[in-house]
Amino acid sequence: MAQGLTPDIACYNAMINSCASRGDIVQAEHWLKQIREAELRPSAVSFNALLKTYGSSSSNSSISSGILLYSF
Repeated sequence: MAQGLTPDIACYNAMINSCASRGDIVQAEHWLKQIREAELRPSAVSFNALLKTYGSSSSNSSISSGILLYSF
């Protein structure tokens, strides 16, 4: 990260929530991947925000995809 700053789980959750407001599944999944790469553990807030993103999407299969994420 720039200038030695490291985002915490709350920062990542805020980014996923921002994606949820736009229904942007691709970016929301990107931020979930970033959580994993930062060796952080996604929280319940992370998953709820991601599910909200899937619910905001126009894709019919998006909720099913979101539920599968809980299994990892």
